[in-house]
Amino acid sequence: MAGKCVICGAIVENYEPEYCCNSRDCGCMGYPIEPCVCDKEECNEKAFGKKARKERGLIMSKNLLWSEDSDVVYGLKSEFKDKEEFKKLAEEEFETFDLGKCEIDINDVKIKACISTLEGVPAESLLPLSSTDVVIENYYISDVEFI
Repeated sequence: MAGKCVICGAIVENYEPEYCCNSRDCGCMGYPIEPCVCDKEECNEKAFGKKARKERGLIMSKNLLWSEDSDVVYGLKSEFKDKEEFKKLAEEEFETFDLGKCEIDINDVKIKACISTLEGVPAESLLPLSSTDVVIENYYISDVEFI
């Protein structure tokens, strides 16, 4: 299936939209998880802001973020080719923690919209998103099983 780049309008071969649901009741409003974007650097920057995230220090070591107990791993979806690549890298990186080996069930890898902020958002406040430094992005998330 082909799609059209949402930035420049170029045809993108082999674009297969992936959806988290089929409803407007969800925060995604029924849109694909990742928009159709061509391979041009400027289109990727406008769509995903990788350069801006890197400048703000939000690009993580080896593209992974671990929970305090290393039992949950997160990876920015746009940084990985697919769930398999995320799983492989997470299992390899886990071995460097001197905790033994781990196993990640590919069926347990989920895609969820997450927020990050350097400045934070005050509790019990209502703010326009545009007045914060909040970044909303899709992440692979998985529980980690120690072996």
